Amino acid sequence: MTHKIIIDCDPGIDDAMALIYAVASEEIEILAVHTVAGNVNVDHTTNNAQGVLAFLNRYDIPICRGSNMPLVVEPSFADDIHGANGMSGYEFDSFAPLSEKTALESYVDILRNTQEKVIIAAVGPLTNIAILLKAYPELTDKIEKIIIMGGGLKGGNITTTGEFNFYVDPHAAHVVIKSGIPVVLAGLDVTEVARIYKEDLEEIASYDERLGQFMLTTNETSMSIYNSLGFGMSCTPNDVVPIVHLLHPEIFETEDLKIDVSYDSCETRGMTYVDARIRVPQKPNVQMIMGVDLARFRADFKETVITYIQNTNNR
Repeated sequence: MTHKIIIDCDPGIDDAMALIYAVASEEIEILAVHTVAGNVNVDHTTNNAQGVLAFLNRYDIPICRGSNMPLVVEPSFADDIHGANGMSGYEFDSFAPLSEKTALESYVDILRNTQEKVIIAAVGPLTNIAILLKAYPELTDKIEKIIIMGGGLKGGNITTTGEFNFYVDPHAAHVVIKSGIPVVLAGLDVTEVARIYKEDLEEIASYDERLGQFMLTTNETSMSIYNSLGFGMSCTPNDVVPIVHLLHPEIFETEDLKIDVSYDSCETRGMTYVDARIRVPQKPNVQMIMGVDLARFRADFKETVITYIQNTNNR
């Protein structure tokens, strides 16, 4: 089965790894890549999306620039983690072309003309998607589901309660989560334990030095930080998780929950919370990914990328 997906992202190091995994998978057809401000501003995220797809020789996938501003709040960036350019200083030497369409125009064109439902893989702030849902509600029945990296019941990473993607645009997260469209949510509960280790990337590098070294170089700072915290030389490629779940749900643990996102401008901004009231039975609106078989996650990422490299080299 081939999944037709639009990837909405803010590259970002882990977004780059998600793009690599999605391109490498034979079960995924990427209809477009839409960019949004998040880890860095939208000029950098767009430039990085173009660089990653050129790196993979995928000049055929439309890349469309999206929003540079959250719906309401002021922008927040994670350049302290991802570097000023979003790629930990790595500079691409070639770039896939940028579409003349905006992300919104691309969404509308694809959804209006598709005969099959489309999956949106949202691994950055949800600004583009919230705008789509509010401006074109009649197109929501063309969306099979939205798979998201964001939130987390365990708490946050940019604040005590707020995970970065939801914190950056909490109003957009609220709109998407409450849209009625099926949502699969990979939050920090699972993404902080779904690790890729240095040895995994080194094995990939033994098949394709350029691609493996790209991932090793961009994740070097992250791996050093996690190593100092006792997690070994590893990184948490957060944005890979919902895409792996799409293809291999059997390696994950999930719960069906009634979820919402706080958009208050206080300590709870971007907080993911569950409505579990006993006297008010709640219809779940989110399939929340809560756990992962780490060995199988690592093996799938590594094997998918290596198989892609081997197939590409044999063409």
